[in-house]
Amino acid sequence: MKLSDFFYLLDKETLTAEEKEKLEKFFSENRDADKIARIYRNVKEAATKGSHLDTDIIADYVLYKNNSLDEPELLIRLLPKIENHLRECKQCETEFKLMMSEYESVDDFIGKSITSTAETVKAKDSGLSLWQSSKQKQILKSVVYSFAALILIYFSVFAVVNMSTPAYKKDLVVFDGSQKFVTRGRVTTEFQKGIAELDKHHFEKAIENLKKDIQDHPGDKTIFYTYFILGKTYLESAKYNVLGLFEKYDEEKIENAIDSFKKSIEKNTAPEFEHLNLDSYYYIARALLLLDRKDEAIKYLKIVIDKKGSFKNEAEEILSSLKS
Repeated sequence: MKLSDFFYLLDKETLTAEEKEKLEKFFSENRDADKIARIYRNVKEAATKGSHLDTDIIADYVLYKNNSLDEPELLIRLLPKIENHLRECKQCETEFKLMMSEYESVDDFIGKSITSTAETVKAKDSGLSLWQSSKQKQILKSVVYSFAALILIYFSVFAVVNMSTPAYKKDLVVFDGSQKFVTRGRVTTEFQKGIAELDKHHFEKAIENLKKDIQDHPGDKTIFYTYFILGKTYLESAKYNVLGLFEKYDEEKIENAIDSFKKSIEKNTAPEFEHLNLDSYYYIARALLLLDRKDEAIKYLKIVIDKKGSFKNEAEEILSSLKS
């Protein structure tokens, strides 16, 4: 049955048996039939008897005006009656203007608060869909205010955490994304697999392969380099994010990183690779600082500075910040 036929039957004072059967069939086959009938009757009564439009209908009209109504067919058929009533009824016109203003505020607020992420669309759709509820006006206000409060709290916490976290805990870069790994003579299959996994940022698989290299070739002269890369991988993989607010570190992985760097230093006795030991001292210091073991960290930082390691400048900056 077409909507026009449905409305025609709703308007009739007396129905024939056949018309009653058609109407009953339409109601049984369409779960939204009751809603459609209620909306139609409300609009009709508002137009003929001077009553007011339901909040739902005004909300749908606002969505329609903003090209956000999912199924506008019914409303389009009722547009002349709705718009004519809004011109004549000050109360419904005021309600419409208020809702339109709230809609625009929500749209603007959500658009500015969360940009360039998938959550933007999700949050926006969630906020605007509330207009379809019978209590949309009250709910929408509550959601907007609550959302605004959450955003304020979120960024306040972020600011406090960011200000209270020392730079040496925030600026640790182990692999910078442009890392080109030097093999240092390590040509074993396990080591090469570990490096390949690092290139993909598959840290757990890299750790597995690097540990296998150490297990299978403990006496190799260049095994120190596997320990060194393993330490860096542990340190990199220890980072995780808490609610998008700040970085935290897995303490067990940090301890594993420290052990790996110490092993690298122990195994590396080649004078030509002394700079690698100084890098290990630097990373040990950074790892210790993540565990708040400052006194121990200072000792390693001083070694890097005194022996002019490649991280000498960074070590000096950290040491200066620890003393201030």
